[in-house]
Amino acid sequence: MTKPLTIKFKLIATAIIICLGLAIYSNSFHSEFQFDDKPFIVLNEHIKNLADIKGKWHFYKSRFVGLMSFALNYHFHKLNVFGYHITNTFIHIINALLLWWFVRLIFATQRIKKSYLNNPDRQKYLPLCIALLFLVHPLQTQAVTYICQRFASLATLFYLLSMCCYLKFRLLPENSHSKKHYIILMLISTLMAVFTKEIAFTLPFVIIFIECFLLKEKTNAPKKTKNYKTILLVSVLSFIVMIIPLLFSFNVTRIIFRQLVSGSHDGDIITSYTYLLTQFRVIVHYISLLLFPFGQTFDYDFPISHSFLEAPTLLSFVLLVMIIFISFKNYKKMPLLAVGAFWFFTTLLVESSIIPIPHVIFEHRMYLPSIGFCIAIFCIISHFIKNNRAFYISTITVLIAFSFLTYQRNYIYHDEVTFWIDNVSKSPNKTRPYNNLATALIERDQYHDAFVVLKRGKEIGAKGPQFNTNFGDVYFASQNFLAAKEHYEFALKADPTYVEALNGLGKTYMELNNLEKAEEILWKAMISKPTPHKVVVNYGRLQFRQGFIKEAIDLFEQIVQSGTPVESKVFLELGEWYLQTDQKQKALLIWKNGLKLYPNNQDIQANIQRYSTN
Repeated sequence: MTKPLTIKFKLIATAIIICLGLAIYSNSFHSEFQFDDKPFIVLNEHIKNLADIKGKWHFYKSRFVGLMSFALNYHFHKLNVFGYHITNTFIHIINALLLWWFVRLIFATQRIKKSYLNNPDRQKYLPLCIALLFLVHPLQTQAVTYICQRFASLATLFYLLSMCCYLKFRLLPENSHSKKHYIILMLISTLMAVFTKEIAFTLPFVIIFIECFLLKEKTNAPKKTKNYKTILLVSVLSFIVMIIPLLFSFNVTRIIFRQLVSGSHDGDIITSYTYLLTQFRVIVHYISLLLFPFGQTFDYDFPISHSFLEAPTLLSFVLLVMIIFISFKNYKKMPLLAVGAFWFFTTLLVESSIIPIPHVIFEHRMYLPSIGFCIAIFCIISHFIKNNRAFYISTITVLIAFSFLTYQRNYIYHDEVTFWIDNVSKSPNKTRPYNNLATALIERDQYHDAFVVLKRGKEIGAKGPQFNTNFGDVYFASQNFLAAKEHYEFALKADPTYVEALNGLGKTYMELNNLEKAEEILWKAMISKPTPHKVVVNYGRLQFRQGFIKEAIDLFEQIVQSGTPVESKVFLELGEWYLQTDQKQKALLIWKNGLKLYPNNQDIQANIQRYSTN
């Protein structure tokens, strides 16, 4: 009989998980918002009002819980990235602790317990090793360091909690009063998972597998009673996970038979058939990254498979079938391998099956499935390395190496320029990384570097609204306003509603002293939702040029008080406008607030010194 874990061991193991998690992600706590962080957080007005429940609900119903978590972060931290990152890191740490609990519960089932009866040492340490591998694996960085993908990690938290509660409910004696508490917690957690990310849809399938594969030997209660309770519970769970499809009038024909423009390879068109074929290669790539996490990237250049008989597609399919066959053929010798394989492939179903998604591959999609990989790989290692000393030395070596790789990978997310340089180097023939790198350089006033990047992008066929807008911004900065105007107009021909191009064209007309045309263009940008703060700033400048000083001040105050990061010029201009309306104290207050954000800005310092002494 296996001895229960001591309190001392549990405390030490918990401390190791927490400290190691904080250590390997400590260099990510001040990383900038990236990519989808902007529409979901920075520009999302709904998260800026914690009480705006209806707004968050309509913004993204199926991810409402995740949005609420961002709203809580904004309530306490505004747009200070530290609060968001520390929250993401603790979600990841909690997931590692839940995984440790989950595997310990699996080890308490008769089928798994029997396979490790002769090695109680492995029963004690193997669950912790699995949790630590999940914690330190570099592939998790996209779901942890990339703030927006809290959706994946938070959904996994509720998913794991539901699984733990279900196992605890099934393993407790029938007369235990705690059973009902675990059931209630499981149902609540499942509901939370459903409204965090769609991956919760697979939860009932995993529970049914666990029930049939691991728990069928449990005999504490009459069989009919057990079956009735289990069937009822799984039915309730299935209904809960069907809430999202039912809520949105789930249209199988529309979803499965739609065609999408690929976001993973320029020019590709995705159908459900080509998406499925491509996923065979994608899953093999995921597995290779789980085994050897080198060459990770955010924005993959991954072409679509068009035929099942293409060599990479066919070979990938054969490899996946072999993995599934071997895993279940050896389930009696290595039952954990079957558990890990089923978890891995089942939890991939939502994002790697026949339902087409514009991006065929993203590393954060591995966050939940990687749990199955961690379980399976340690089952294999434990089976072939019988010597405990050799097992722990090899495990510690892998954990140290992966911890180092995770720490290094986090540097890529430090700022947008670093982030997109990495993507350009790994997807050199894809246009989006060039566009986004140029945008990041322009925001830092590095116009020459942006021009070089745009020229390279043009060589590989970059075009479209963002590309032409970036060229317009570079020409605007060099005061070549006619060339800037031409590129902004090119951008608007492709997309008449593209806000960045409207903003650029509006400020160009201001420089050309055509204020009437500038008003027309900038107003179109102002009525867009959400309205970027730079549009409001330029419209405020236009109002000032037209003599509407009070309206200009109100617009700038709106931006300053929103907590949105703005350039130092906004504080300088607003202060000067206050001076023109004989409001010197307000001008000083604005400059002092600006100095808090830009403590080394000499112009703000000089204004404060000049007008404080007058």
